Amino acid sequence: MFENELSKSWLDDDPTGAVLLDSPYTLERHPIPSLRSLLGTRHPIAVERILSGTTHCVVITCDEKITTDWDEHGLLPLRLKIVYERMVGSHVDKGTIAGKIGLVTPSASGDCDVNLTFWQMDNSGNLVRKATCGHLAGAVAEAAAQHGLSPRGTVRIKSVNTNRRLLAKGVGKGRWKLNFSELIPDDPLPTGSTLDRIQVGERDYEATLLTAGNPYIIIGESNIPFSTLEELRSKAASSLGCELHDHIPKVAQVGPPKNQASMLFARIYHLAFQFHPAVPLTGVVALLTAASIEGTIVRQLIPRLPDDGRFRIDHPSGTKEALLVSESGKVRELWLEVSTRTLTTVQL
Repeated sequence: MFENELSKSWLDDDPTGAVLLDSPYTLERHPIPSLRSLLGTRHPIAVERILSGTTHCVVITCDEKITTDWDEHGLLPLRLKIVYERMVGSHVDKGTIAGKIGLVTPSASGDCDVNLTFWQMDNSGNLVRKATCGHLAGAVAEAAAQHGLSPRGTVRIKSVNTNRRLLAKGVGKGRWKLNFSELIPDDPLPTGSTLDRIQVGERDYEATLLTAGNPYIIIGESNIPFSTLEELRSKAASSLGCELHDHIPKVAQVGPPKNQASMLFARIYHLAFQFHPAVPLTGVVALLTAASIEGTIVRQLIPRLPDDGRFRIDHPSGTKEALLVSESGKVRELWLEVSTRTLTTVQL
């Protein structure tokens, strides 16, 4: 099916149009290639735009492993960028997130159904492979189920970027429960400490540095200017074992909840100079992982974990619920639900 503004011409080259190819590639103008030209016809492919929670995702599903000749001359990021721009364009509403691409192939491993390679657009408009995205995993589960890559009602997804696995269970049309526990390392505190101090100017900030899904800096303060947040990210990156980039590390600012039934309030600085309009799922994963460990910033706000493991986290646009099963500071299960909606499908 095609949205109204799409036409079959999407499958054909457009010699009249042009696309600007910029850094890190040579600045040139070229005819706009078709999706077939960009992705090749050697591999039957579906390209979909899926809204997962607040995130616009482009999911490219292949029915066989992509070989290196498909990425001739190492231009895959550029090709994916053009595909993304043709699929999404300006169709991004206020309060939603964009710039996420998932390349999905069947897995040869017996414990996974599909492999997911996650690409994200940085502030310069370039695509990079960094860490992982929870909302994209929901979109990938929806696409994999639609194309018969997992016939059991569950989708076992291997994150190629992190070499870790997560499980998605279908719980209704377009609704998925995701278990993120396998994205959490055995020791999620890279410095070995529940509290670290990061000096910015003449000020020391107390923080929990934690890697769970993505590398996070968790601080118990709000109203921190962008310049300070950027310096916090710069100084903490090496301690978190990651290279500083627009997307990582992320900063979670936490405090008392807005609602009586919730455990805490969180605001996530998820991209350089940008706060998330709601909350990234990996942010919830990081916060609940920190909640399971005595002495962290989060645990100071939640001295007693709920007996039933059900958490409610307030964020700028509402509340997110999650289920945590932990034992002796170790996360055994961590479930989050996401709703997905397929907006555009192009079958090649």
